[in-house]
Amino acid sequence: MLSAAPPPKALLLAGAAAAVAALVYLRRRRALPPARRARIAVVGCGGWAQGWHLPNISNRPDAQLVALVDPADDPGAGGCLHGRVESMSDLAARYGVPRYKTLQALLEERRDELDGVLVAAPHGHHCSLGLAVLEAGLHLLLEKPMCADVGEARALAAAAAASPQLALLVNNTANWQPGFLEARKAVRQGVLGEVRSVSCVFAAPLGWLFEGA
Repeated sequence: MLSAAPPPKALLLAGAAAAVAALVYLRRRRALPPARRARIAVVGCGGWAQGWHLPNISNRPDAQLVALVDPADDPGAGGCLHGRVESMSDLAARYGVPRYKTLQALLEERRDELDGVLVAAPHGHHCSLGLAVLEAGLHLLLEKPMCADVGEARALAAAAAASPQLALLVNNTANWQPGFLEARKAVRQGVLGEVRSVSCVFAAPLGWLFEGA
């Protein structure tokens, strides 16, 4: 069986930004008791989850990884920058949590032990999985892209709007960077006048992620 090498420290820090922001967001909305860790399940445990999300959730003192969900015994390596992934049995042993093959099985057995679900499954499954999470009364953090088409995204947004006590977030580290936050603030306050069109170029070379790897 393949064993995943530890991702670079810089990669962990970059991935942690979204996890931190999501937790802060939930606590500001008083969606989570301040003294308790956020209990999270991860659906889709391929390379992206193994390289980014699982290490960050498990390393945070205010978060608790509760379960892993993936139908494949050996998840794909898509998005894994170090190119290797662990099997689901090895992954469950590493983090000391149960593994489920379907979200439905997880919800039937452990719904009351969860605060939210992070969906990092293939894009085409984001809508169905996300709707199931929201219908179960749980907070939802989706990997980007939000959905496979606009209609699915609108369906998810409508489901979240119908339950305003729940948080629906789409993971994008750039959303929490100071420059982007200031730009959003300027638009909302009308500093720039009426915005009719936006042209944006954002360059983010990934070479620095491998420093010290």
